Amino acid sequence: MISMYRKEWQDPDRIVDQLPISPGFDIVDLGCGPGFFTLPLASRTDGKVYAVDASDEMIEILKERIDGHSNIIPVKARAENIPIPDGTVDLVFIANAFHDFDDRDAVLGEIYRILRDGGYLVDIDWKKDETTHGPPVDIRIDRKDALLLISSHNFDIVKEIEAGAHHYGLLFRKN
Repeated sequence: MISMYRKEWQDPDRIVDQLPISPGFDIVDLGCGPGFFTLPLASRTDGKVYAVDASDEMIEILKERIDGHSNIIPVKARAENIPIPDGTVDLVFIANAFHDFDDRDAVLGEIYRILRDGGYLVDIDWKKDETTHGPPVDIRIDRKDALLLISSHNFDIVKEIEAGAHHYGLLFRKN
C-alpha cells in the first residue's frame, strides 16, 4: 500500500532527521494515514508515538505495518478532539493533512492543549503550486498563510524544514 514512488518526492527520513527529537520524546503523528511518517518517528524515540487518524481503514493499515515498533499507539480520532491528556506530548507532527482539517482553529487548540510547555509542532504540507500529484491547489494552504495561522495560536516559528520540491516544512514551539 505504501508506494516507493512517494519516497521519490517526499523522503520521510530526511524530514524527520531535521526535527529536534530527544530520547524519551512522546510524539503525536496527527493525520498519520498508513504510517508513512509514523515509523520513522517511532525509530527516533523510545517514548510513545500516538498515530492519530480519523479513518478506520488507515488505522487498520497502520496496525499491519507496526511490527517491531512497540512504542506506536494507534488512535482513531478526529484532529479536533484528540483523546490525549493535557501537556503530555513533546512534539506534534502533521504531514500533508493540515489542509484537510475542517476546523483548523480547534485543531490548533487541541495541539496546544496536549503539548508540554516548550513542545514542538511540525507542519509539512503541499506548496500552493500545480503538481502532477497531491490535492487540488484550491484546498492547499499557502506557506505564509499556514505560518500566520499557526503563529496566531501561541506558537513561535523556530525554523523552516527542507521538505522536498512540492512541500514546505515549518517547525514551531509552544510559547
